[in-house]
Amino acid sequence: MSRGAFEYNLRRRQVYFLYGAVALLLVAVLLVEWHKVYREAEKVQLQTMANTIIHSASALRQQWELEGHPKQSETDGIHYGHTQRGWPIIRIRQEIDCPLTWQLLSSRENVPEYLRVVEKKISNTEPYNSCFYEVSPGKWLEIFYENETIYSNVFLTHHPRK
Repeated sequence: MSRGAFEYNLRRRQVYFLYGAVALLLVAVLLVEWHKVYREAEKVQLQTMANTIIHSASALRQQWELEGHPKQSETDGIHYGHTQRGWPIIRIRQEIDCPLTWQLLSSRENVPEYLRVVEKKISNTEPYNSCFYEVSPGKWLEIFYENETIYSNVFLTHHPRK
């Protein structure tokens, strides 16, 4: 092999090596950025779920107003009562039924899954317990009632707040 052919092959290999290095660098950067985008998407998904719950509760409260403040209502086969201010509430033995509340408020088309639910009474001054739903590992959504009004809260942790 002549010296010119050898140098040509060497340069060609160097160019291929550089293309390969640039490609690997791009893949590494994309993987790092994808992880950031994925985490942000999970946060948006959790906030959207919280907004859906409040929107559903608001729609049921409006229905309560239109129907003349009934004590009991029924939607999609789920029977529920109302707080004094008309917000939907499902209680069993003075406790909120968290799984059924999730089913009622989370979605009308297909109910999203959660990993587990924790029921806790946060304050002795409030008559209702809070429901903590672990939607994905370390990502929680809380439904609670304060002053006869429903609220939802999202937070990232490994345990429900105490």
